[in-house]
Amino acid sequence: MDRGKAWSNQITNDFVMKVVKAQGYEGNRLDGAIKFLEGKFHIPGDNIWKGKNVGISAKSHHLDDLAHHPTPIGLFFSILTQFTKTGYFRIKSNLS
Repeated sequence: MDRGKAWSNQITNDFVMKVVKAQGYEGNRLDGAIKFLEGKFHIPGDNIWKGKNVGISAKSHHLDDLAHHPTPIGLFFSILTQFTKTGYFRIKSNLS
C-alpha cells in the first residue's frame, strides 16, 4: 500500500510540475509551483478569513471552506464560489 501511495503522489506531483511549467513557472520546487498557481488562478475564498477572528486558520481552512471538500457538495460550492466570487465556510459554534 505504501508503494502505491508513493507512486500516486509522484504521478500527481509530476503532473502539477508539468502544468505549472507550461504556465511559465521556472522553479523546481512543488511548494513554489503551488504558490505560483494559487497566485495566477486566485480563488475567491482563499485567505479571506485572515484577520477576521472567525476561528479559521491556515491549518483548518481546508476543512472549513466548503469548496475544499472532496465531495459533490464541495464541487457544488467550488462552482458557486467561481460564479459568485464569494467564499462559503462552515459555521463554527462555541456552544457545548
